[in-house]
Amino acid sequence: MSRNAHGYLKAILVCSTACLFCAYQFMLQGATAVMVPELIASLDLDLTDIGLLTSSFLYMYLLFQVPGGYVADRFSARKLLTFCSLVIALACFWFSQANSMLEACLARGLMGIATAPGIVVCLNLVARWFPERWFCAMAGLVEAFALTGGALGPLVLPRIIASSGWRDAMIWVTLLGIVLAFLSWLLVRDKPSNINQLELALQHSKEEPEEAHQPFNRRQYAWLCLFGFGLFAMISTFAGLWGIPFLDLQFPSQDTGVADTISLVFIGAGLGAPLLGAVSSWLNKIRLTMLGSLIGALIMSWLLIFCDCSLDVKALMCFMVGFCCGGYMLVFSQVKKIGQSKSQGMVLAGANGSMLLAGPVLQPVIGYILHTRQSGEHVLSMVDYQMAFIPLLLAQLLALVAIVSLLRK
Repeated sequence: MSRNAHGYLKAILVCSTACLFCAYQFMLQGATAVMVPELIASLDLDLTDIGLLTSSFLYMYLLFQVPGGYVADRFSARKLLTFCSLVIALACFWFSQANSMLEACLARGLMGIATAPGIVVCLNLVARWFPERWFCAMAGLVEAFALTGGALGPLVLPRIIASSGWRDAMIWVTLLGIVLAFLSWLLVRDKPSNINQLELALQHSKEEPEEAHQPFNRRQYAWLCLFGFGLFAMISTFAGLWGIPFLDLQFPSQDTGVADTISLVFIGAGLGAPLLGAVSSWLNKIRLTMLGSLIGALIMSWLLIFCDCSLDVKALMCFMVGFCCGGYMLVFSQVKKIGQSKSQGMVLAGANGSMLLAGPVLQPVIGYILHTRQSGEHVLSMVDYQMAFIPLLLAQLLALVAIVSLLRK
């Protein structure tokens, strides 16, 4: 095996291990969605409380994005991932023992703090270990890894909850965090030790056109963040929390099938992110690809929310929604091009935080709308959920305004 081939295999091993952290994060982020009835019964919550509990993870994740980016720029990726994995494991154990809304929220908040540097660490490792011209496609693969965790949550956790309860399910998630800490310490390395591989990466970087690195443009950065916010909303809010109760209402006798259907949003996004990244690099039309993915997401989201059809058709719609929403990762490549190298981690973290902002903003909003429509003896209907999901479609329209504004420049 040639030295370069060996170097790339090592790069794949390092970055794949780091990406497991992002998969773990996504699984935790949506974990409460598969245990809503159990949490309501165990902790005496209502739907608004569930929205706040789920969003407490995202509130702290968002609040610590820029500090997390700063830390990712200045500390060892290996040590940082190991330490954060152990803190997350501690938070998961705390959540499993929670007996009140406050305890559960504090534990979820600690999870959000510890996961904050994850995506930036992974993107920094990709930038160090692979040629720059590969960044767009490789960033898509990072997101695919992360979304795999979001897909595994609805597939695996409901089965554990059904057999052992939600507290035991979180104990298993705690053990997973300890295993991840061990793997991070064992396999992750901060940068290539093979100087020839590093030189090869630099050589490929020089092949990039001069316009690839533009002066930082705050207006473009703001539009990119707004685009990410709107496109990621269906993943963080619909698939992350309210999609399962929505489909449970429509298909009450197919609980397992509903959870599997929602997981297709994450699977679709996991496939869409790298494929859309590769297509945009091949066509050299990143922003047009962003526009196409958004239009597809808007159409498929509308069909998913308002069309009355079988669960199999809903499953196909969920997959297509996820696939189209996978275009959100193209924001990272655009932000990287307008960012400055010394603060690139913080700029990437800010963009990532803007995408996750959809969760803490829209999850409680939808929960509040549902809570108000449930007043008295009124039982929630499909129409109630459809009205509550209108903010998701409005967020996508804001993203459309953002990408059209970017295309005009």
